[in-house]
Amino acid sequence: MGIYLTEEEDQCVHHGIILDLLKALIEKDQKSFQDRVWAEEMEMVFVALNGVVAKKMRENNAQLRSLKVRYTFTGNESEQFANYMVYYRGYEEKKNYFIPHLNDLVNRTYRKLFTRYVMRPVEDQCQRQPSN
Repeated sequence: MGIYLTEEEDQCVHHGIILDLLKALIEKDQKSFQDRVWAEEMEMVFVALNGVVAKKMRENNAQLRSLKVRYTFTGNESEQFANYMVYYRGYEEKKNYFIPHLNDLVNRTYRKLFTRYVMRPVEDQCQRQPSN
């Protein structure tokens, strides 16, 4: 028994993941989203993530109820990383299924992109300033 999503349901899941994650990132660092490459790369990651989750659910014969991403921020002001927890909820059991390898994927990817697009410009500015 597989998972059959209507086009509308598929779009809801797809955009739900992306919007939740982007909302967190935008709230924490507005400037990072001035760079279109950052936003586009993040979107590509979560489109792929959505596909992995759907496959995992099919393997477990789960019926889709909802797919959620929770996030918290850790670190000091100069190093704000998001920690994401990815899970989905089944229709019948109404239990949350945590997906550890997806959680790791999201966190690794976010940290990589954060370092590339947010931290690097700050480091570049520091290097350009003459030292006293």
